[in-house]
Amino acid sequence: MGLIMDSKEIEHLLGLIEKSSLKKFKMQDGDFKLSVQKQDQKSGSGIEQPTSIPENTNIDVVESENLVEIKAPFVGVSYLAPSEDQPAYKKVGDSVKEGEIVCLIEAMKMFNEVKSPISGFVEEVLVESGQLVEFDQPIMKVRLSK
Repeated sequence: MGLIMDSKEIEHLLGLIEKSSLKKFKMQDGDFKLSVQKQDQKSGSGIEQPTSIPENTNIDVVESENLVEIKAPFVGVSYLAPSEDQPAYKKVGDSVKEGEIVCLIEAMKMFNEVKSPISGFVEEVLVESGQLVEFDQPIMKVRLSK
């Protein structure tokens, strides 16, 4: 007997594929075939403009330590600086204001800004530039300002 997927499972799978860095996905089980290919979304100038992530997404407050974990809103490649020859948006010890960019995550050839949901000081950077990050993976810890 082959794989049986209902429409909700297929929609869920398509959502996961969309959030991933995969460009093509194919699966076959018996008579069931699924093939997905993402289209490049290039802007007219050939340069992708960063997209802003909602500021209050994917954070955890560790009450006992007054720390906030900023988490990756989706799967992609993290970039801690606007380009290789520029300094990092934020490094350990830097102050950060609510709404300030702390890193970029590239997904589907789009650069997405990740902004701090709070004001404070960068306590720890948990990823490296160019590192693949998973959905909901902690990328930075910020100590709340008093």
